[in-house]
Amino acid sequence: MKKLIIYILLALLISISTIGTTALAADANNGATNTDSGTSEITYIAPTIPKPDLLPGPDEAKQKDKGTRNILINTILPFYGVGIIGFVGMLSIVFLIIAGVRFATAYGNDEAIQKAKGQAMYALIGLVIAILSYAIVRIITNIKYEGNTTTHHQIETNIV
Repeated sequence: MKKLIIYILLALLISISTIGTTALAADANNGATNTDSGTSEITYIAPTIPKPDLLPGPDEAKQKDKGTRNILINTILPFYGVGIIGFVGMLSIVFLIIAGVRFATAYGNDEAIQKAKGQAMYALIGLVIAILSYAIVRIITNIKYEGNTTTHHQIETNIV
C-alpha cells in the first residue's frame, strides 16, 4: 500500500512539474525567431487565463502586463507558502500546550513526564523550523531582480 501511495505521489509531482514547460512549449509557435546573426532566439509568450469579472484575481490585461508565470511566482506561491508555514507554527504551539497539560497531569509518573518532555521538545523544534522557514520565504520573495528577466532561450545553430 505504501509503494502505491509513493508511486501516485511521484507521478503527481512529475506531472505538476511539467505543466509549465508544456504550456510554454505550446506557445513556441507564437514566438519570434531571428536567424540573421547565426543564432535563433525564440521568445515564449505565456498563456493568459480567462477570468470572469466576478472572481477575484488579476484580469487578462494584468496577466499580459505581468505574465501568468510572474503572477504565480510573485503573488500566489508566497501567499500560500506563508499560510502553510503559519499553520505549521500554530500546530506546533497547540502541541506545545498539549505537552504542558500532559506534563502538569503526570502526577509524578516518570514515564509520562518523559513523554511530555519529548513532545514539548519536538513542538519547540517544529516552531523554530516554522519561524526560520517564514524568514527564508520572506527574504527570497523580497529580492528585487535587476535587468531583463523575460523568458527566452538562445539556441546556436550552424547555418551554412
